[in-house]
Amino acid sequence: MFVCRSCDARTPRWSGRCTRCGIWGKVEAVTELPSGAAVGSASGRRGPGGNRSPPPRLRLCDVATDPLPRQATGFAELDRVLGGGAVPGSTILIGGEPGIGKSTLLLAVAGRAGVATPFAGPAAGSPAGSPSGSPSGSPAGSPARSPGVSATPTPNDRDARAKRSPRTQALYVAGEEAPRQIALRARRLGIAGDDVSILDTTDPGAIAAALLEGDYGVVIVDSVQSMRSPDVDGVPGGPAQVRRAAETLVPAARATECVVILVGQVTKVGGLAGPRFLEHAVDAVLLFEGDRHLSVRALRGIKNRYGPTDEIGLFSMRDDGLHELRDASSLLLANRGETGPGSLIAAVVEGRRAFCVEIQALLVGRDKTSPRRRAQGMDAGRAELMVGLVDTLYAPEVAKRDVFLNVVGGLRVEDRGLDLAVAAAVLSAQLGFSVPEDAVLIGELGLRGEVRPVARMELRLKEAKAMGFKQAFVPPNSPRTRGLKPIELKTVGDLLRYGHFGVATMPDDTTSKVKRDAGDVKP
Repeated sequence: MFVCRSCDARTPRWSGRCTRCGIWGKVEAVTELPSGAAVGSASGRRGPGGNRSPPPRLRLCDVATDPLPRQATGFAELDRVLGGGAVPGSTILIGGEPGIGKSTLLLAVAGRAGVATPFAGPAAGSPAGSPSGSPSGSPAGSPARSPGVSATPTPNDRDARAKRSPRTQALYVAGEEAPRQIALRARRLGIAGDDVSILDTTDPGAIAAALLEGDYGVVIVDSVQSMRSPDVDGVPGGPAQVRRAAETLVPAARATECVVILVGQVTKVGGLAGPRFLEHAVDAVLLFEGDRHLSVRALRGIKNRYGPTDEIGLFSMRDDGLHELRDASSLLLANRGETGPGSLIAAVVEGRRAFCVEIQALLVGRDKTSPRRRAQGMDAGRAELMVGLVDTLYAPEVAKRDVFLNVVGGLRVEDRGLDLAVAAAVLSAQLGFSVPEDAVLIGELGLRGEVRPVARMELRLKEAKAMGFKQAFVPPNSPRTRGLKPIELKTVGDLLRYGHFGVATMPDDTTSKVKRDAGDVKP
């Protein structure tokens, strides 16, 4: 058997270049496969060692289905994404761009390991550097502390901590940074760190040994791409090293019932770096999103064996760390200007929470031979589909203009209920009309311009009403909310009847197929 030392690919024949990773000179012969990879191993299958007795089998109806215990992380937003807290023994992979706040968040999680209560979460707006329930008026530079714990530990405090369960201890593995850098960040965030230990190593075997000896409640590995096992060839971050790190740390977490959080790097296109095996091996994959130049951050669930995968946690980055963002609509609409063509509000849903966002459209040029389509904060393919819909059915002039779309605030929205707002923003910018400033738009669009219902309509309307909006453009037969006037639209063109047109209204040229009456538009 021949094995590539770079990507761990196996082949029965030798070749100078690996057929999987394409690297030369890494394929070598091995006399036996690694432990657990043999065909006749403990799996019970027939192999070189002879017949193996099959493992015990259980009927599905006999498997225990008791609720899984949950361990609070100290952040209600993170617990929300995980499905109510972290499950002991699980392995969580968190990825994101450099500087987005991964290390800031996880260092705060480690600092709260000794004070986090069962899943209740910290008070709204509490910073990432202070424990749940800490006073909001603490002096600048003073270490964070939980209620009843003094900043300077007394002998009685030390005795109490010695009697406390060791599961409240946290271990931070310094793979990319020096311990001094981590300590400086902790001081800046106001994290005392009495229950946090730092392990300066890149050997996954040493980390697994520390888990077995220390009995920690949470272990943070920053990052998995910096791990390097001495018994595996390949550079840190390569497929072979990342695979070995996952094969070592995931079983260690399950054996010790410790929550292991791995920090992962991302590629240029925004995906998680490394082999796909890493995402398959862990129990949950979370992606930290946001514009590093803006304050809003979103933690989105990609995979979760113990909870939903459509939830989203919102944070706000400030000078003293990450703060949980409970009222996202107020922050996203705080600096909204006057209503005008190309700008309107949509009520969207991510997971089980609703918030309002501002959609803006900008059309540039008149006779572009190769018009551009750019969209930020939304699915680019879906946005281009909405632009094509407006171009074909309502405003042919859009086909020769550059179209730029943006979700204000730096938050990425993947909800289909954004379709109506995107198409209306493009149509509004082209025809020069504005939507009433006290109105929101909700709805998915079909390819013939029809407005279709979306899920969780009541939740969207409730959020719109809470933000002070008086009317909502919605699909037909939508539920009613007291205090919010519904305006049902069958097609996008119906919106033209309610738009406020200025001096520059409908195009005067005879080539335009757009009519003020949406009924004149032929699909």
